[in-house]
Amino acid sequence: MRCGWSIRVAWRQLIEHVGLVYGWVATLTCTKHGDPDNPEAHAHDFVANPLAYIGHQDRLPEAKEAAAEAYALRATRETYLTAQRQLSARELHISKKKYYGLARSLSGLPSGAEGQPRALGALEPLLHQHGFEYRSRYTYTINPESGRPIARSLQQLVFWLPIQVDLAQRFITDFGCQMDATFNTNRSKLLLAIITGVTNTGSSFPAMQSFIKSESQLDWAFLLESAQQKLWKRPPKVIVADFGKGLAAALLVGQLITVVLQYCQWHAAKAMKKRIDEGIQTKVKRPYGYSAEERKVVKELFWPYLKSETVAELEVNRKAVLDKLHPCDKVWFQTMYVEKESQMITCYIR
Repeated sequence: MRCGWSIRVAWRQLIEHVGLVYGWVATLTCTKHGDPDNPEAHAHDFVANPLAYIGHQDRLPEAKEAAAEAYALRATRETYLTAQRQLSARELHISKKKYYGLARSLSGLPSGAEGQPRALGALEPLLHQHGFEYRSRYTYTINPESGRPIARSLQQLVFWLPIQVDLAQRFITDFGCQMDATFNTNRSKLLLAIITGVTNTGSSFPAMQSFIKSESQLDWAFLLESAQQKLWKRPPKVIVADFGKGLAAALLVGQLITVVLQYCQWHAAKAMKKRIDEGIQTKVKRPYGYSAEERKVVKELFWPYLKSETVAELEVNRKAVLDKLHPCDKVWFQTMYVEKESQMITCYIR
């Protein structure tokens, strides 16, 4: 059906402004929506606010805010009814079709690093609603002339539940915990850093979580600072982690300098095998690689080396590994693992 509405555009003086100010002025000359070929057909007036139409609603500021909130809810697999109750409390709304479509299109938030600050911002009210306690870390943009902050950006969220504090104070204080960061848990590519403890029955439990942008010293330091303030009364004796330099640097501060950093054997074995499979040194390619049979033999030696029960057994297993490595890999193995044996081999850490 054709519509008989019409519009006129004119260049004229804007009388509401002071002085001779001109601009384009659009005027609707026919405000009826109907069929001009059939005057008897039903016609209706246009609404005063064009954003009332469904096709234009996504341009409203509150629609964008609702999409950001809904994205965080959808990422946690909340049902539409649960999400709508939480959105309604903030006078926001999103359709059922669009909510479940966020898993595919995710139009509410951009992907990658561009969406990280907005994803963190969307999580903040959700944590509060679900009973979590949390701490936030911001960076500030400073005006060079006045020296005052003019903008801030949310960089990190650390969050926990009260029951996690109870468990941590019982089983982590003066004992030990593990710290690690998990990749690929969300579309915004934020890392999920977790402090994990072990109960007296051998069961593990998450004690504190944090969404971080990288495994930098600053990110780990803020998580450890939060743990010291909220989680444990005294720091643990041992922290088990991978070979990341950021966490190692963050532990060299204050009371944490007395904590023993123990390297995870599983991460060590995985890194060793990856090195052999890649066949590439840090910056220079090896003059020759390993055959399939050589790779199999070398990789089978790593776990016996890490699990050496005595110092004598360790020396035998270390020699077995070094004898099978190419010359360029022997330097890597000595620097990366032999020098850290006291922090990861079973005969030293059990």
